[in-house]
Order: sequence, then C-alpha cells, then structure tokens
Amino acid sequence: VTKSITIRGKNGSGSDILDANKTTGGKDAHRIFKVTNCNLTLEGLTLKGGMATDTSEYDKKLGGGIYGKNIQNLTIKNCIIQNCEATTSGGGIYITTAADKPPIQVTIADTQILQNTAVQSGGGLEFRSDQATHITGILDSVTIRGNSLTSTAENPLYGGAGVCFSGGYTKRSTLTVKGGSIDGNNAGELYGGGIYIKTGASGSVNGTLTLKDGVRISGNTAKNGGGIAVHSATLIIEPGCTIGGDNASQGNTAKTSGGGISVGKKAECTIKEGVTIRHNRVSNGTNIMDGGGGLYIKDTGTQADNGIVTITGTLGNPVRIEDNEARGSIGVGGGIANNGTITLTHVHISGCKAPDSAGLGGGIYVRRGACTLIDSNVNGCEASGAGGGVYVYKGADGAGEFTMQSSTRIVPSANNDRGKNDIFLRDGACITLSGGLTGERFVGRIT
Repeated sequence: VTKSITIRGKNGSGSDILDANKTTGGKDAHRIFKVTNCNLTLEGLTLKGGMATDTSEYDKKLGGGIYGKNIQNLTIKNCIIQNCEATTSGGGIYITTAADKPPIQVTIADTQILQNTAVQSGGGLEFRSDQATHITGILDSVTIRGNSLTSTAENPLYGGAGVCFSGGYTKRSTLTVKGGSIDGNNAGELYGGGIYIKTGASGSVNGTLTLKDGVRISGNTAKNGGGIAVHSATLIIEPGCTIGGDNASQGNTAKTSGGGISVGKKAECTIKEGVTIRHNRVSNGTNIMDGGGGLYIKDTGTQADNGIVTITGTLGNPVRIEDNEARGSIGVGGGIANNGTITLTHVHISGCKAPDSAGLGGGIYVRRGACTLIDSNVNGCEASGAGGGVYVYKGADGAGEFTMQSSTRIVPSANNDRGKNDIFLRDGACITLSGGLTGERFVGRIT
C-alpha cells in the first residue's frame, strides 16, 4: 500500500477475513500488508496467516501481518490480528520510522492481537522509532494474548512477547495503553513477557510507556520482567491498573528476576494510587542479584545508572503489593528486590514470600541502593532463610540503605519466629529513622 486508503469489513471481523494461509498449497510465504509513506485505516477485519520470513532482506523479516514504514497514521479498529509470524520482529504488526520523515500516529482500538510469533521481539506488535523521528502509539481496549518469542538465546536487547516499544533516540516517543489486557504472552529466554520498553540510545532515558484506565498485565512469562521490562525509558502506571491477578494462575512469571516488573538500566518507573501488583513470581532465582517476585530494580554495576522507582499511594487508596514470591536455589525479595533507588509512600506489602531454603527478604530485599518507606507497612511476609519482612545487605561489595519514616511499620508476627515478617540486618547494616515514627507499637522486630 503506497496510497492512503481505508479498508472496512462489510460484516465485521468474524466473517471478513484476509487470510494469507501461510505456506498452504506450496505457495511462497508473504505478509498481508506492507504500507509505506501513506495512511492506512482498517476496520472490522480479521488478518491471519501472514508471514515475514524471507531472509534475503532485513525488512522482509519484519511484520508478519502488517509492516509499516514512514506512514503518518495507522488506525486499526474492531479487528483481529491472529497467527502471523516474523523471522525477526513484529509477528503481528511492525511499525518503524526513518530520521527524515514526519512523526507517526498509531491508534489501535477494540482489537485483538492473538497467537502471533516472532523470533527476537514484538511477538504481537512492535513500534520502533529511529533517530529524531518519533512514534505516538495508543492501544485502547485492546486484548494482546498468547503471542510468543522463539529465540533460545538470552539477549537483553530483545523481548516483548506481547508488545515491544523501542523509544529510539527521542523522549517524544510515547505508547499509552488504555484499558484492555495483555495476558498469556511468552518471551521465553528474553525480556518482558507482556511488554518490553527500551531505548535505542545508550545512557539516556527515551520513550514513555503509560498504563491507564484499569489495564491488566497478567499471566505473561519471560526470563526477566514477566509482566513488564523497562530499560533506559520511562514507565508510568496510572491508578487502578493491575500487574498480575486475583490468583496464582493470573500472575506473571519471570525465570530469574522481576516477576511483575523489571526496572533496568537508566529506567524510571512511577506507580500511582490504587495500583495492585499481585500473585507474580520468580520461579528459578540462582543468584543474590536476581529476585523480585513483584518488582525488581537491576544492579547495573554503576549506582548512577541503576533504576529509580517512585510508588505513591494515598491513605484511602494505597498501592498494594501482595502475594508475590521469589523462588529458586537463591530466591530474594518476594515482594521487592532493590538495587537502585525506590521510595514507597502509602504502600501495603503483604503475603509476599521467599519460601525456598535460602530465601531472603520475603517482603523487601535491599541489596544495594536506597529503599525508603513512608507511611507504608509490611505485613505477613515470610522468608525461609532470613528477613521475612525486610532483609538489608551489607558486605565488602556494597550495602543497601533502608529508611523508615512517619507511620511506617514492619508489623511483627505474633509468634516472633525468625523469618516471619522480621527485619534482618546483615553485618552492620542499619535502619535510618527519618523523623519520629508515628505508627502503632511495635514498628518492627530485628533478628
């Protein structure tokens, strides 16, 4: 497609189907739409069976259903994009820009993106901006489900089984997810089972992902960042969104770190009131630098490059981090594993666990960086090794800083057992009390 066009189904996506049939009948594999330098609107259609698997040129390995380059507006409404494949990226949809072209606006509404496959990134869809050109993407009431990545080689540059959003080289690129759900996607050995947002520019913070209007990120899997992984970019989670679900089957799972959310190098994450992070897990932590069943802030080796997380609830509408767990031969931080800077205000952490034999920090594990709790509480958390509520590390290779302020409590368990919501301070680690603590006695139990 090289001229602007609207294609509208007559009867709707249930019966108006564009089926590329993959390689049925011995024909060459092909994608469904290639769109360049124009606008495209699709309404009430099903796109299925597209393949971008020609290895003769790089662009022919992108966008099994739709490949768009240098378009100005792409609008997709009431459609289904299903069972498409790409050898590299964008199994269902791949949208990209060039430096000398106008910005791109992509709006996808009331649409399902299902069971698509790519090798490296964007199993369902990928937006990639380049140089000075930016993309504005909106996903409104979209279901992104059952998409996957097939690469077996771990590589932090790749991921996003549901959605991959590459912020490129400009802060102006944005993706807003309004309502809907991103669930049941599998990134395998890569990052971001549900969503991966990353920058193309080393050492800068470019691109912003915003979740709002009650969107749910659940049942996704990856090696790192089961629900969401963010790297050198900004993540904002607005009130009422859920990372995980109401039971264990709805939670997100990471093999090593960040069951719910993984915050990587130069990443900035803001989580607002009424957000719930629940029933997420790390399944196979093997290193004390792994972990974070609910939330993980990566250690990059340089403290200034580590992520920054700000979680701010209200007294009447706190953020809830509940029933997450970090498992494995070394499972740390059932609720949170921190190596960066995290500030929690009006946050309730409860029922989180590091249940295996060497489990540390059932509620919070502070390895490096700084963790500050303001008007927050940790309750009913457990660790089999030490620090059921909070574990603060100190060693020759660094130390964590843990601060309690205002009405914060690490609520002591009734039986005072080690590993039951206690505070463990390793080798001279300490708690900083900022001002007088105003919470009900007792505010914590140190073991």
